[in-house]
Amino acid sequence: MLVNFGAIFTALLLSVLVLVYDQGEKLGEITNEGKSLQVGLKKELLEQLYYNICYSVVLSVFLVFLCLVYTFFPDEPFMVVFSDYVFELDAKRYFLSPLILMVVTNLLLTILMVVKRMHTLLTIKI
Repeated sequence: MLVNFGAIFTALLLSVLVLVYDQGEKLGEITNEGKSLQVGLKKELLEQLYYNICYSVVLSVFLVFLCLVYTFFPDEPFMVVFSDYVFELDAKRYFLSPLILMVVTNLLLTILMVVKRMHTLLTIKI
């Protein structure tokens, strides 16, 4: 399910990235001197949005990779033996699952930032 989530959001965010690039090109053509402050703020917002979307795409690809690693990892814990002690290390439970959870949480929060900035970008009138 997380692989589908990551793949779908990667495709959607790449299309939004094209929209942001197009808005940036249109903004570069505007030479209205009376609204230079608004144009500057919108350019800054577009730059922040561009970096947020790129980060989200990288995070989505990383999420798909982590889920792939998770599926190929063995289900039984690793046995580590020191002289008289035997330790069981469940890498899936204690390392991969929390890492995947952190990536998903970070991705969701970043997507919320993208949505907030897209709303601001599309409601500003120049």
